Amino acid sequence: MPFPELAGNDAYALLDVRPTATGEEIRRAHRDLIKENHPDRFTDPERQAEAAARTRLLNAARQVLITRRIEYDASRPAPPPPWWRRPRGQGGPRKNGRIALFSVLGWGALALLVTLLLRPSNEPVTVPASMIGSWGGTVTHLHAPMSFGRFRTYQESWSAELTLRRDGGRVSYLDGSCSGTAAPLALSGGTLVLKAEVTRESEECDLGDARLRPRDDGDLSVEFRGRNGMPPAEGVLRRR
Repeated sequence: MPFPELAGNDAYALLDVRPTATGEEIRRAHRDLIKENHPDRFTDPERQAEAAARTRLLNAARQVLITRRIEYDASRPAPPPPWWRRPRGQGGPRKNGRIALFSVLGWGALALLVTLLLRPSNEPVTVPASMIGSWGGTVTHLHAPMSFGRFRTYQESWSAELTLRRDGGRVSYLDGSCSGTAAPLALSGGTLVLKAEVTRESEECDLGDARLRPRDDGDLSVEFRGRNGMPPAEGVLRRR
């Protein structure tokens, strides 16, 4: 195995980039995936160990593609040819006969099903009745920003307040320094995704979409995924 640090994985697949990706695209994908899989985001030891293993593979993939890409591409297995170029007997539908017809019909039905499932619904997303009201609590960043210099007012923990109606509401966080409207974007499995539009144009306020989940004790878990270099944050909001 010429690249044992990849543990048999494809470097491009690990970083979810195309083989034609530029160096900047590879670096950007690596940064985004490292933020999502950083071990400090998890408190459970087993999940921390899994995140650490993923991080090692991501770092190995970046190092290979940035410093040894020509050598890696030369040793990477070529993808199989499309079925219409394969010799008879090596897979793919026959050019004539029922197998080709059934294959075309099957793929057509699958494409239709995917189209129907992905077609946007006309029904607007609304806030569940159990989340309507006023909430407040403390939110904590899971780790420090990659660069302190860009964030002059960075705080490790801060207060957040949220007032929700059926069609949206108001949000205030970073101890009131960032405030604006909150619009529901999606609702899946009990998790509500809110898009915050704050009036203050500041990188510190750009924390990404907020995800709310009901807890067994009646409180709400809130999670900000982080964006533009700001780390992810999470906390608990209690009804006011």
